[in-house]
Amino acid sequence: MYRSQSINIKKWLKAKFPSIRYWFSTAIVSLLFATAISAQFGRGFGGSSIHVSIYERNGELLSVPSHVSVSPEGSLVAIQQTVCDNGIVTFTALPSGNYVVTVQAPGFKEASAEAALLEAGEADASITIERTPDPSTDIGAMGVVLAPKASKELSEGIDAIRDAKFDKAQQHLQAAYRLAPGNPDVNSAMGKLYLAQRNIPEAEHYIDRATSLGPDNIEALLGAGELRILQQNPAAAESPLEHAVDLAPHNKFAHWLLGVTYFDLGLYEKCRTEALAVIKINRSTATDGAFLLGESLAALGRTTEALDTLKNFVHQVPRDPYTADAKKLIDKLQTLATADGAHPEASTDAVTSK
Repeated sequence: MYRSQSINIKKWLKAKFPSIRYWFSTAIVSLLFATAISAQFGRGFGGSSIHVSIYERNGELLSVPSHVSVSPEGSLVAIQQTVCDNGIVTFTALPSGNYVVTVQAPGFKEASAEAALLEAGEADASITIERTPDPSTDIGAMGVVLAPKASKELSEGIDAIRDAKFDKAQQHLQAAYRLAPGNPDVNSAMGKLYLAQRNIPEAEHYIDRATSLGPDNIEALLGAGELRILQQNPAAAESPLEHAVDLAPHNKFAHWLLGVTYFDLGLYEKCRTEALAVIKINRSTATDGAFLLGESLAALGRTTEALDTLKNFVHQVPRDPYTADAKKLIDKLQTLATADGAHPEASTDAVTSK
């Protein structure tokens, strides 16, 4: 790409896409695109379930509280998550498809397993989790251990946010807060509820409190990053999201948010690296990480690769919220390339490993 074309693309990208990303990040905060996930699978939510068993290396069930989440292939965030305190948890009412189950527990390395669900079927996921001497994963990273009642209220509140039942979510989360006001997960969930309701001042209050209570708490760090992105302050989002990626290197959402932050800071090579991390962790290019990769490649002046990636993204996920914008970017790249006398020929394979 000629230098003049690269400059034009950067100006156009900055003018066009930040507001769209802020909107989509808000949709992610509220987890309202579970319906869109279902649409990608081609089915509605059904009666399928995943039974998860979490073991230590000695073969015994994990006895400390842990965060467990399920994420469909192609999705950046979990559509269900809970706090498990006995090593066994079941996720129900899931659409059929392929999932990644992720476990985070204080004093242990993050671990995951895959599970494939047939329509109206069941699947088992067995995960062995390893201890780690890293102090950032110690009990402080999870905050005060929740009693069963508070844990139940927190899980039901998170589920209600996912289902956009905000009054119900507030009822459960306020109950959890009364029981455990010093728990960073409870405060983080309160913050995300207010983010979903577009109440930024209240969201900021609880998210700042969550990060203060749990400076190594993943959900608190992600909430801080989301908040600053929505406030159009990527410089403030950079530090908590980099820390989240360090603590949870397999968290797709953390990498995606950090990539968005790097793009808005003009750090396009770093953005490209984070987008590739999303695609690698997801084991598929059918993700919004591919759109972010296309953006970064375009800003870097790598026109052919950007077109390859964006066209493949549009082909794989035609109903994704970003598909229409990917098409606009494709048209703009081709128009500017023609105006500058360049004629990039897109290959048939998307670029996902350069």
